[in-house]
Amino acid sequence: MTNTGTSIILISGDTRVSAAVSRALNADPHIALKQLDATLARLNGTAVQLVQEHDLVLFHTDSVRENDISTIQRIREGLGETAILIALTGGDTSLDEAQELIKAGVNDVVSEHLSETEIKAVVDRWVRVIKPEPSHGDGSSRKGQVISVAQSRGGIGATTLAVNLADRLLDRTGFLKKTTQNRVVLVDLDIQFGTVASFLDIDSSDLLYRLAIDGEDPDAVLIQQSLSALDSGLSVLTAPSRMAPLEALSKCQIATLLSLLQENYDYVVVSLPRSLVAWIAQVLECSDKLLVVTDSSVPAIRQTRRLIDVYSEDHLNLPIEIVIGHEAKPMFLAAHHKEAVKVLDKVFQHWIPYDPVAAREAVDRGQPLSLAAPKSRLAKSINQLGKETLIEMKSEKQTKTIH
Repeated sequence: MTNTGTSIILISGDTRVSAAVSRALNADPHIALKQLDATLARLNGTAVQLVQEHDLVLFHTDSVRENDISTIQRIREGLGETAILIALTGGDTSLDEAQELIKAGVNDVVSEHLSETEIKAVVDRWVRVIKPEPSHGDGSSRKGQVISVAQSRGGIGATTLAVNLADRLLDRTGFLKKTTQNRVVLVDLDIQFGTVASFLDIDSSDLLYRLAIDGEDPDAVLIQQSLSALDSGLSVLTAPSRMAPLEALSKCQIATLLSLLQENYDYVVVSLPRSLVAWIAQVLECSDKLLVVTDSSVPAIRQTRRLIDVYSEDHLNLPIEIVIGHEAKPMFLAAHHKEAVKVLDKVFQHWIPYDPVAAREAVDRGQPLSLAAPKSRLAKSINQLGKETLIEMKSEKQTKTIH
């Protein structure tokens, strides 16, 4: 294994797969890719030695064979949990076969038909696990900032905000805005009714369901296996497809989950459930900012006041910002706006206009607004909110570093 860059070996007898992986990884100067025209099973006794010599192993398999399974098991027995194995499988690989590979010791199972960007995103996630970024000059470890999104009522656009804020925090630059400046992960903690997976047209992860049912703390490897990597560079931990009691998660599990994500990402955007459960206090404890999405109606403002009181009870220093959904920012506040400001004792910092056409376009295409409707009023307002958030977060981080 190398001390600075990442040494990766690709084991594949399929030239098409080898070429795709090569194009995805060779442009990264920090990655040293070695390719081997073979199958994992054919390597047999030399497989363990090859894994020892590299940080990460990608191997291609058209179908799950017993020889592959036994070779993986031998690697695990010889190296314990230190080896990182990623299987590239054909499109006809069943869920049962994928689970068989995971049980044998594979860290991740991905399709051979992924785009080059998706292949690179998968590899980057695992590189961050095996080679986390070095500490800062003051000896402190890198710690990502957490932004939580809550809502006063359903249907007010909180999920739209969370998804598109996370997308904006990637802070793309360069030609065609494809180079991301930040590592961002979006976490849907509404384990009963979360819709982030549907918004982005991705498969649901069962991680949060397993944590709720098994009661065990997550580890870095399990979390990385459960994340979806989008072409944009955004990582997503969705709510599970199966419903679990909200109370089944513990504060300790949430603390571990967020802490591990903070180690690998610059920003963690958390979509909160509407229900108040004990572990939300742990989310707030980890949060650097809380955005509460509401509208300016009397019932919604009253509910927002109640939420702020609960959220602030044990977190007096938590910055809470109000986002008025489904309403464009007026030139002058109306009488009911001014009254609402008095009730909440907070200014209305952000306004998200009602733009159902753009919102529907994004959902139907399974894309963030930056791709589906970049010129819409909705996209522009969230883009501005994200821009202001980036400035505030960077300023806050610099202040903490100085002190």
